[in-house]
Amino acid sequence: EDAPGWLGLWPEPALINHSCAPNSTSWVLGDRLVVRSTEAMPQGEEVTLSYLGALLTAPLAQRRAELADKWGFHCTCQRCKAEERVAGPGSELGNLL
Repeated sequence: EDAPGWLGLWPEPALINHSCAPNSTSWVLGDRLVVRSTEAMPQGEEVTLSYLGALLTAPLAQRRAELADKWGFHCTCQRCKAEERVAGPGSELGNLL
């Protein structure tokens, strides 16, 4: 059975980009979607959320596959780029990240 979730139309939060190292989190409060930063952010810094849910801690290849399948893009966030540099796709270390 699928876990319970939320379905809503929140136009402004829909514009927030994904990151595998997000600087914000969101939750539903009544009929509103609340977005709050998880760290101090300088003015003008992009607000990011994770689109991955529980897969946020998954290896690079699994995260990218999920994002490509569900959201239609290849993630090139700072975390993905760093993991790719340290342990390229397909390497033993890369499969652990």
